Amino acid sequence: MKKRCMVLCVLLVLLLLVGCAAGPVAQPTPSPVLTPTPQPELTPEVEPEPLPEVVEDPLVWIVEPTLEYDHIYFCGECDIFSTGQHSGQVIDRRTGLLTGEENPGWGHGWPGGMLFDPEQGLIGFDDYSPGIHMWPVEEFFELFPMFLEALMAVERVDASLRETHPWGEAFAPGAFQGAYAVMHGRNLVTDFVFDETEEGWRVFGTIAMRVGAYWGFVDRHGEVVVPFVFGHVIHIDERTAFAEYDGGYGILDIGASVRGG
Repeated sequence: MKKRCMVLCVLLVLLLLVGCAAGPVAQPTPSPVLTPTPQPELTPEVEPEPLPEVVEDPLVWIVEPTLEYDHIYFCGECDIFSTGQHSGQVIDRRTGLLTGEENPGWGHGWPGGMLFDPEQGLIGFDDYSPGIHMWPVEEFFELFPMFLEALMAVERVDASLRETHPWGEAFAPGAFQGAYAVMHGRNLVTDFVFDETEEGWRVFGTIAMRVGAYWGFVDRHGEVVVPFVFGHVIHIDERTAFAEYDGGYGILDIGASVRGG
């Protein structure tokens, strides 16, 4: 028994010695915590803005708009273009230059405008003679067949608003409504959307109208064929017109401008 105890004691001492020589038991090293590296924020690619489309000026000029007139007037009675309505210098319709002649002073402008009452179906003239000159549409074209193929700028009126004077009837205040439409023969080809015209009727393929501050040309179908970009326009003949553009008057080739050159 004693012997056995001694053997156990020796073994225990040996185990202690071996443990001291080996040192402390190594603890497992914790794995390092990996912090993700921040990535630079990606900026989405910005598409470059498209270059503005180059649009060629569709206007075609026989005389460039460099003529310095305040306004060009036309007298349909006298067939004269001039710098004044009843006076001023006469303007050459081919060159746009002054002829050196004076307007004789009896210019009358166009012989009145055209009037239309769509509610009552009456059409007629706003001329310089006393009275009201309007007829039912069919009767008007029987009396004046030359208008069947004409382009007409008609001002809307209420023909029921009349007053009586010693010399006859006249339209009462409020009859003229200040809105214009274009007619071709018997038919309205636009609504009353225009503000002015200086051309009561034309046998040309276009007629000059104003909307707001700008003038342009409308055809027999009611289409705008030359845009509303002019300070003023007035026909010279079927193909040409005096047109104020970018501060000066020139002679516009209407036919070529309609086709875009």
